Amino acid sequence: MQNTNLQMKNLLLTGFLCLIAYCGFGQTDDYYLYVGTYTRKTSEGIYVYRFNTNTGDFSPLVSPKG
Repeated sequence: MQNTNLQMKNLLLTGFLCLIAYCGFGQTDDYYLYVGTYTRKTSEGIYVYRFNTNTGDFSPLVSPKG
């Protein structure tokens, strides 16, 4: 009985560690960067950029209006 419990704990621990490792590899290096400005006639208020943490590059995506 005790050997079965130990095997079950080892199996669950192994499965949990595999799940954590799998989730870690699925993460991306790109994040959304939100920049807010004071609204004026020439400003759209909020700008959205895609930011890459590896390269430090960012590129504009959209700026919601209204």
